[in-house]
Amino acid sequence: MGLLLPFQPAAADYPNHLALPRPERLRLPPAGWLLTAMVLLCLAPRAMMALRITSVCPDGVLYIHAAKAIESGNLHMAFRDLDLNTYPIILAALHRLGLDWELAAGLWGVTISSLVVLPLWGWARRQFDDRVALLACMLYAVHPKFIEWSPEVMRDPTFWMLFMLAIYWMWRAVTEVRHRYFLAAGVAIILASLTRVEGLFLLIPLVLWTFWRWRALAPAWLALGPEKVPGTFCAKHPKGRSGKRFLAPFPAFPARGKLLLGVVLCVVIFPALLLLVNIAWLHGRHGWTLLRLDPLERVQPWLEHLFGQAPADGGNSPAASMTVGRMAWVFFPTMTRGLSPIFALLMFGGIWGWRRVWSRRDHQPLFYTAVVIMCGIWIHLWYGQNICPRYALPIVLMASPLAALGLLGLVARLSRVAEWFRRRVRPDTIATVVFGVIFAANLTAAMTSSRAYFAGRRTAVDVGHWVLREFPRPTVLAGPLGVTPIVSYYAAESPYRAFRCDAKDEFILKMIENSRADVVLFRPAKQLTEDRCAALVERSRRLGMAPVRPDAMPTDEPGFIILVRATRKDLVETPLHPP
Repeated sequence: MGLLLPFQPAAADYPNHLALPRPERLRLPPAGWLLTAMVLLCLAPRAMMALRITSVCPDGVLYIHAAKAIESGNLHMAFRDLDLNTYPIILAALHRLGLDWELAAGLWGVTISSLVVLPLWGWARRQFDDRVALLACMLYAVHPKFIEWSPEVMRDPTFWMLFMLAIYWMWRAVTEVRHRYFLAAGVAIILASLTRVEGLFLLIPLVLWTFWRWRALAPAWLALGPEKVPGTFCAKHPKGRSGKRFLAPFPAFPARGKLLLGVVLCVVIFPALLLLVNIAWLHGRHGWTLLRLDPLERVQPWLEHLFGQAPADGGNSPAASMTVGRMAWVFFPTMTRGLSPIFALLMFGGIWGWRRVWSRRDHQPLFYTAVVIMCGIWIHLWYGQNICPRYALPIVLMASPLAALGLLGLVARLSRVAEWFRRRVRPDTIATVVFGVIFAANLTAAMTSSRAYFAGRRTAVDVGHWVLREFPRPTVLAGPLGVTPIVSYYAAESPYRAFRCDAKDEFILKMIENSRADVVLFRPAKQLTEDRCAALVERSRRLGMAPVRPDAMPTDEPGFIILVRATRKDLVETPLHPP
């Protein structure tokens, strides 16, 4: 592939391993040095990205709180919001080794996301070939969104690893009909589902791959006759209803039986064990569940709203204020950012160039999984009016081989163009230049994106330290959802109440009053405009709040407002004048 191997065009077709009449037994050569290079290629940009991280992200505050509760033995508090989740358990285990919470999360995220190339390589080389697998790993290594999110204190890097392990083990289990891979796939599916609800969608390829594999293991002797199936021992069976005798090869039935038993082990055994743990370990703790399934509960009200069968939430649903056109305006740009434009173009190029391969039964189950994930993202947008580009990253993992095919096709076309212009440029050179351009563009995108976001988080850190310095504990905070959890974390985990920027003014003021907040934060955003912030500040004066003087502010960020009790005359502009 130019950089590591001599370039060769991609094959026009790839074998369908699900169609083999007997269990597959591949003996592939090891590639230790190549995998080491791939892991290092992943590690370098992610380590660089970790240096840009200025604070814990808002979601990270939730995970660290849960991990601290696990460490202290308060299991009910640990999984009150997350249910039984794997990521806080991992954080608690790493913290016991003596690592700081943020350092432990950063090291884990960078390391585990770099190791995703191992199962990605193993799966892609078996379903395609080594060349496609190598390029798929390289495209994953330099994908800007994977680089951007890997060092963050969040569960996604762990989920990517479990998601990819499940696909790798499922593929080997179904094609090779080995129970140990079914058991491993079951563990990966359950752990992935405990980490993010999208892990449940892995049951789609498991069921469809198993179905097509089950059909391929038996019908060869029915269509061709037993004498045409090599290596089978046939025995005569009694007459059937038609009055004719038929022959059956014995090996077909054990393979089919092993396949079905493996699926039972994968789907039933480990959920049953987790249920047993849930009952034996967590009995008496109300509110615990095996999996967090509440995101799936949004499907029914969405369908009811879609078909007009019932008003969603009495007319207060997000759809009431967000039309389909507006949702599409948010959905498609966000998905494009999640896939990244370069990867998306290569992916669609691979799908079109190898459309006959893509449309086969062995590849369509992952496409169906991607469609279900996109539907889930759409429903989440309808329900919450907001989605994140990282929701699309499982689709990137599944589509990496197709993007690799698209890149191979691009290099082949550029080579033909060079021949038309009678330029003697080796395909290896073209491949190296193309990947170099992709690497530079993606790395630049990752390192220059979200500058305002990181600057805002830096401001939240400064405000948190200021609150800790100026106010005795406990101090109650109130403010936007994107900044208040971070301020709370760096203010010695002061209690807080957070509101969405699209919340109504009356709701925000009522929350401030009921929480008896000592510090209220306002930062202009899309829905929370500067005019709204100014109006809320004026209305907050009636609640006994006043803005902090500019010279006493811990930040000079334009538009950032801090309100404190008007009795803090050392901080506020003017004393409170009752209306």
